[in-house]
Amino acid sequence: MNLSNTQLFRGLKEEEITSLFRCLNAAECNYKKGDVILSEGSITENIGIVLSGMAMISCCDIWGNVSILGNAAPGSVFAEVYACIPGQPMLVTVSAAKDTSILFMNVGRMLTTCTNACPLPYLPVIY
Repeated sequence: MNLSNTQLFRGLKEEEITSLFRCLNAAECNYKKGDVILSEGSITENIGIVLSGMAMISCCDIWGNVSILGNAAPGSVFAEVYACIPGQPMLVTVSAAKDTSILFMNVGRMLTTCTNACPLPYLPVIY
């Protein structure tokens, strides 16, 4: 997936995006169909970007019934709300609907000014 086509990195060159990955503690993780990516009750400081495959977002009620709330296709961001609220347990589970590759990035590093003062442009604000 060409990340420069995503809303988060639009306008940046591939080499600029790669350079940002070090600052954002970016890590790519691969999941098989059915694997849990983030589980209900867990705490995350990372947002996820689907690079390939499909992530399914679901929740389970007190009787054990699972409801699918949505999905995240390649280029989509997920877990951003939970990552931006320190210590907030997730109320949903994110799992791989098929073999899926996810890029995780630390949201705290996205929201603070880098002390390295590198010449890269700021990431766009997404509304």
